[in-house]
Amino acid sequence: MRTVKLLCYMSDYSALTGAPRRILTLSKVLKKFNIDAVLATVPEGVLIKKAQHLGIDTIEYPLCSILMLRNKKLLRGSLFLKIRALMAIVVQNIQFLKVIKSHKPDAIWIRGSKGIAHTGFGGWISRKPIIWDIDFELESSGVIRILHRFGLSCSKAVVLQYHKAGRQIFKHELAGKYRDKCFSLIPGIELSQLQVYKESQRKNSRKNFLMLQVGTICDRKNQALSVEAFHLLLEKGYGDDCMLWFIGELKSDTEIRARVRYYGMEKNVDFLGWRRDIHKLMSDADLLLMPSKDEGVPNVVQEAMYIGLPVIGSEAGGMAEIISDGKTGWILPSDRPDLWAERIIWCRQNQDACSRIAYNASRFASENFDETLWGEKYADIIHDAAGVSE
Repeated sequence: MRTVKLLCYMSDYSALTGAPRRILTLSKVLKKFNIDAVLATVPEGVLIKKAQHLGIDTIEYPLCSILMLRNKKLLRGSLFLKIRALMAIVVQNIQFLKVIKSHKPDAIWIRGSKGIAHTGFGGWISRKPIIWDIDFELESSGVIRILHRFGLSCSKAVVLQYHKAGRQIFKHELAGKYRDKCFSLIPGIELSQLQVYKESQRKNSRKNFLMLQVGTICDRKNQALSVEAFHLLLEKGYGDDCMLWFIGELKSDTEIRARVRYYGMEKNVDFLGWRRDIHKLMSDADLLLMPSKDEGVPNVVQEAMYIGLPVIGSEAGGMAEIISDGKTGWILPSDRPDLWAERIIWCRQNQDACSRIAYNASRFASENFDETLWGEKYADIIHDAAGVSE
């Protein structure tokens, strides 16, 4: 089988969160299946620097400054701002078409509706097959709905992270119309890099019961529920020997901090910012909380499961597809802090049962989250889209 050249586009992130780590892992594993990925992203960003460090081929693809604003700022901005953004999108797509003509890929990989806006039209004009990768998306309405329709129509294949994603993201009309080009693949993670943390899990002398939540501090990740649940622990008399650490970007003195101060929980709740030792912290912790309102399949949940850290997740996205409630973790509503508090208390009081559930989760992760298995299935989709077969 000849080698396939895959041009990948992803906009920059302020930190190496789940999405950029996914494309880095995928780019490495695809080499095993005769696919050479080159990553186009903004110069001097964290993603391109990490890719170059890992030996992944990269292309500097500058992005107009207005397009680096967060989606909601653009969508809710003035008419003048929207016109400027539209003009910038036209320029970006022209630039991407030039990149395609220069590098002559066999196929193009684009992530999310933002990626479709920045590069989709250029990819469509080039007549190269497009693989559209999606996890979390904004509500499919207005401008986002237009991007979803265009992305689905111009793509050769659409890769989703869990079975219900198509209906949840695109709604029944579009999901049904384009179901033949949609594939669901549970993402892989680099298990070998986590083995040392799995082997050392909970081998510490700490007496406190430590809970973690990992993710950018924002409404979508729903750290507010974790704070409310912890406050209920205190009211029930279980909080003194418990700790809650938030790991993720905190841009300002937010409402979450104010709520922690209001409840007088500063000695028990801490904001660590982004950390390079997240897996080490996982191996030392007792519980991972993931009460997100919207998700795909979070990297951090998969990693915690493999390491052997018990997980309480919400019903959002694909978490209910990888966590079997009561067997490999727990699934709870994202708006019931009382239920989260009750489950935390149960975990605190039944640590042997928690250990059995963590063992089941680790075994499930070993069998289902391997990056090579994921890469092989993804490679089949790419080869088919590019018209390359064995």
